[in-house]
Amino acid sequence: MPLSKAAFQNDNYKSFTELKQWEEKNNIPVYEFAYFTPEIIWEYGGSIPVIFKQNKTTTLPKEKTFAVLVGLNKQQELKEAFKEYTIEKVTRYDINPNNIAHKKYNGRLWRDLFLVSTK
Repeated sequence: MPLSKAAFQNDNYKSFTELKQWEEKNNIPVYEFAYFTPEIIWEYGGSIPVIFKQNKTTTLPKEKTFAVLVGLNKQQELKEAFKEYTIEKVTRYDINPNNIAHKKYNGRLWRDLFLVSTK
């Protein structure tokens, strides 16, 4: 069975603790686009401000450059919400122990990080 375990290991695993280090190194604040999960907060080490909350309130960052975490189902909304901004994908943070092909892969446990700045 060691072969099957290796086949389902997530080679793209990247902890949100690395995001905290990225934020501090680059001095760029990080926001969550729409929602976060307890697992992400735990890995990151604290809460992340949410731009578009489920109660429909919006808090746009005041910084000229900031980073936004967003899941796949909200990426088009990110592009529409910040169409007047420059948006660049930085990396993906993925804390799934299994790879994306595995039936236990959980879409709630990853986010893409985008750098957003005024034009």
